Amino acid sequence: MSQQIDRRVLDKVVSDVVGINLRGEKPLSGLMAKRIREEGKLVEAGLEFRVEDGLYTQLYCSFAVLARDMYHYPGIEDRTGARDFMNLINAVHDEEKAIYGENAFPSYNVVSYEIFPLDLASADKGNPVDLTFLSDPRIIHEWNFKPGKRLLVKLSQCIDLREAVCNTVGPRDFVKKLEKGVEGVAVLRVAEAILTTTFSAAAFWYPLAAYAAIFILNQAYSSYCPE
Repeated sequence: MSQQIDRRVLDKVVSDVVGINLRGEKPLSGLMAKRIREEGKLVEAGLEFRVEDGLYTQLYCSFAVLARDMYHYPGIEDRTGARDFMNLINAVHDEEKAIYGENAFPSYNVVSYEIFPLDLASADKGNPVDLTFLSDPRIIHEWNFKPGKRLLVKLSQCIDLREAVCNTVGPRDFVKKLEKGVEGVAVLRVAEAILTTTFSAAAFWYPLAAYAAIFILNQAYSSYCPE
């Protein structure tokens, strides 16, 4: 990779993201939430949503909102690292299209846009993106929740990324650092692995990498990085 990661900028992004409330200030509501509470899980297009996913409501929704805004960013197709990103978006769209048709992520043609804060990716001058809206409880909606989890699961299952995380960083190291209360260090290292194996070192991708790193770190280490 010709471009180097700007650790000052990435560290700032990670610091902002580490402090978020993963669950959010309000629970997911609606028919989906009701079915999960009553039946214990909901399976759609091959992905299982369980009661435990409620622990990551804000994380899932934040990731979907951010990814959607970046998808609509002018000239996204020409950016270094965009191919992996577009493949990720299109894969989720294809899965949800089978259920929702053309209204599937990232279109949302039948949902009010006021629940999707726009322009999150506009700070593209080498400075950290303003992530304030990603903590807004108004973005908690099943139309964000579902694609958010799909995106994070698909990204975390990338073979090259899994190898980089498990072989280079190491799950035991994560656990030790998290126990010491320095989770930002672990998030930073996983975010770097994501940037070097999937997207690129450009600051445009840093928020996406930071949120994905938090998702990976909150998975069962033994299953993500088996011995």
